[in-house]
Amino acid sequence: MKILLSGCNGRMGQAISRRLPQQHEIVAGVSRTINKKNYQYPIYQTFEEVKVAFDIVIDFSVAVNASSVIAFVSKVKKPLVMGTTGLLEEQVSQLTDLSKEVAILFSHNTSFGVTVLLHLLEMTSKLLSTDYDIELVEKHDRNKLDAPSGTSHLILDAIESGLGERRDVVHGRSPKQSKRNEKEIGIHSLRGGGIASEHYISFIGEDDTIEINHIARSFDIYGLGAIKGGEVLLSKTEGLYSMKDVLPITI
Repeated sequence: MKILLSGCNGRMGQAISRRLPQQHEIVAGVSRTINKKNYQYPIYQTFEEVKVAFDIVIDFSVAVNASSVIAFVSKVKKPLVMGTTGLLEEQVSQLTDLSKEVAILFSHNTSFGVTVLLHLLEMTSKLLSTDYDIELVEKHDRNKLDAPSGTSHLILDAIESGLGERRDVVHGRSPKQSKRNEKEIGIHSLRGGGIASEHYISFIGEDDTIEINHIARSFDIYGLGAIKGGEVLLSKTEGLYSMKDVLPITI
C-alpha cells in the first residue's frame, strides 16, 4: 500500500511514519510546516505539488484543511481514510457526496481496540438490558480540553444502540441530592498527568458487576488503526465506511 500522508508532521502523522509495517510505504507527505529531518519521503506544503503515484490518502491534519483534502481526493479519485476530527457539517456533507465516487473511511476514533470495545459494549448492553446500572469513568491527560471525551460519546452511542433506547446522562453526582435513576448513565471525567486514554465501563447488578475497559498506553493506536483501515478500504468499492467495517466479522 503506497500512502500519501496528509498531516505528516502532526502527532498521528508521526505515529504512522514511525510504526508503519514494512509491507507498506509512505511515498509522500503533505504538511503546512516542513520538517524533513526525520522522514525518508518527500514532504509538500500543498496537494498541487504532489506528483508521485499513490494508492490511498490518509489524513490526520486539521479541520480547516479538510475541504482541501476532499477537493484533492475528488480530483485524483483515490480512497481516503479521514481521521481528522472537528469537521463542520458542510465538510461532512462533502465527504458523503464524495463517497458516491470513491471509498472513504471516516471515523472520530480510528483505534482498532476501541472499535472492538464499542462492539462488545453494544452486545453486552443488549444482553443485560435493564437489569444493570451503567457507569463510565474516563481518564485523560491534564491538557485535554473537552470533557467527557469524544470516545465517551461513542461509548454512550454503542450502549444506547444495544439498549434500544436513549438514557439520561449524568455528569458526576455532586451536588445532586437524589437517588440514582434506573434510566440514567453516569459519566465521570478525570484529568491529570500524561494519561493517554482510559475508559472504564461498569454494568452493576444487585449481585455482580461486569466491567469492560480500554486502556491506551500511547496515541499510536489511532495511527495503527488508520493503517489497518486503509488496508481494508483498498478492497472496497465506493461508499462511506466506518471502523466497524474494519472488524474481521460482520456486525
